[in-house]
Amino acid sequence: MRLTAVLTVSLAVVIGLVRGAGAQGVPVGAPALAVPVNGQIAVVGGSASQTNIFAPPFFSTVYVGSKTTQRVDVHISLPVLGIPMEGQASTEMVFESKRQFIVFSSTSGMAKGEATLHGSAGDATVAILVDNLIHGTSYDPNNALIHVRGVRGTGMFEGVAMAGTLKNMFQPTGTIYLTYPSTDAALAAIERGLAGNPSLTDALRQQYLADARQALAQASLSAFPPATATPGPSGTEGAAPARAEVASAVTYPSAGQAQIALRIVVPAGPSPQVVKIVAVGPDGSVRTILNETHAPGDVITTTAAARSRSSCRYTWKVRW
Repeated sequence: MRLTAVLTVSLAVVIGLVRGAGAQGVPVGAPALAVPVNGQIAVVGGSASQTNIFAPPFFSTVYVGSKTTQRVDVHISLPVLGIPMEGQASTEMVFESKRQFIVFSSTSGMAKGEATLHGSAGDATVAILVDNLIHGTSYDPNNALIHVRGVRGTGMFEGVAMAGTLKNMFQPTGTIYLTYPSTDAALAAIERGLAGNPSLTDALRQQYLADARQALAQASLSAFPPATATPGPSGTEGAAPARAEVASAVTYPSAGQAQIALRIVVPAGPSPQVVKIVAVGPDGSVRTILNETHAPGDVITTTAAARSRSSCRYTWKVRW
């Protein structure tokens, strides 16, 4: 007998956004563009590792443990909306393990730091937290999750919050969320950032704008994620939360029209899980927006149109 979990999200008549604290003081549920990114991270230096061995008191169930720390300097290349961004970060990498009766009971690895990424249309300073570095008891950079949170920005990033979780320590891939309310607003910010860079020629500015338009065609309207969320890249399995995470954002493209963006993180539980989103009209009519199968930790982003103010409510149930 196979368990199938069903997550149902209903869109009804009065807008109710998911509230909470996002990055840089931005409320969860603020409109944001979900931007696919692919980058490169290379180790360029660091310090020698230091390992401390600790033994617990006699008769303890823990046999022995160790903690290894090392400073690792990295070079980051991460194009954002067609604009190449590069910078360096000095991270502190920590590995910890404990043995219980000569068998590993726990092993963990993480790294954290801050980097300023420089681009032709502006700079972005981000806080970086890397976890999931250990798979079983071995170092595994391919499954590492890189959590990125914006700290401050200039040019195209001025006043714009940034957050996202990427996968793979050295070839990070995933989705960055930027609080642009639309692709037009993002393009205008990029134009302002490029105009403020006197070192660029007109031809180079036009090339960057063309690249930005192409990248924006791959972006989608979404909702800014909560600061505590640690999902994997959009559409892929990451760290599944205990409960379903649903964030919503609403924009009004024209009079009497509303567009609702939903961002859903599938919770821990049986796999696969069916995620179904339905829109309920004022007359009670039901329209299916999405009906897909996903694994725990998957991130789903989608949009729905409404004629007036709408709200998001969801229920979670398991059936078999």
